[in-house]
Amino acid sequence: MAKCIDKLTVELGVEDVQPVILKTLGMTKSTLIEWREIMASHGYQGRAGEVQKYVDMIVKAEKEI
Repeated sequence: MAKCIDKLTVELGVEDVQPVILKTLGMTKSTLIEWREIMASHGYQGRAGEVQKYVDMIVKAEKEI
């Protein structure tokens, strides 16, 4: 997943991202769920699975709070 920040594109892997970083980048759980659904509907099951890992991280962080 890539996020463009002032013309700087950062590639993020699931193993590199902590839930707080997702929040900082403005990636809310609902946004990620939307992305997952769009990717799945266009046949990108692998990418949808990666996005689900991010959603799971946020859910886990919410439970720990």
